[in-house]
Amino acid sequence: MNTPNYQDSLNSVEVATTELEDSNQRTEEERYDELSITIVKLTFLEGSAPLKNNAIQQIYTEYSFLNFEGPEMETPFSFPKPRANEEIVFDFKKTFSIDVEINHDTCRLLTNMIKIREKIKFVVVNEPFETCDSSFQVCQEIGYAEVSLNEVLKLEENSHTCQYEIIDSRNPMTVVGYMTVTIEGILAMRRVALLILAQSGDEVAF
Repeated sequence: MNTPNYQDSLNSVEVATTELEDSNQRTEEERYDELSITIVKLTFLEGSAPLKNNAIQQIYTEYSFLNFEGPEMETPFSFPKPRANEEIVFDFKKTFSIDVEINHDTCRLLTNMIKIREKIKFVVVNEPFETCDSSFQVCQEIGYAEVSLNEVLKLEENSHTCQYEIIDSRNPMTVVGYMTVTIEGILAMRRVALLILAQSGDEVAF
């Protein structure tokens, strides 16, 4: 077995250090081009319609975003309906790549949402218990919370957690609870929107 000399050892250390720095830099860049949304939890207010309705027993949430929809955008589990002011904790996180070079179409969709001030709608759904007759198992929207990306983009921080009102689907003037949502990657979202808007010659005030 050959014993490496001192210079070879130094070269090996320098190479290893460089590779580690490059790896860390790539990781930071990858995270910089990501947008994450987490449905943290929800609560229903005392006396609200969902709590009074005995037909509502199991709760989950869903939303659509950047052409993603369906089962992958639903919380993986439904939870028993809570008591008044009791929390259902979902901690349901989805991460979206917003790298302009790799996912240009996705970035354009995101920018268009911001341009037309479209909101993300998080829907609270009642999932009926399984019965022998599956024809009667129809999920029902009972409320929703809306998040404005334009309002989020006004913030100077990269991550923001906020509590949003859950509106009664049958009575849009009534608040039935609150949903907590965390958005991470706000700075990346702003950078992407400004870049796409600049390319198209458009301007928009966040």
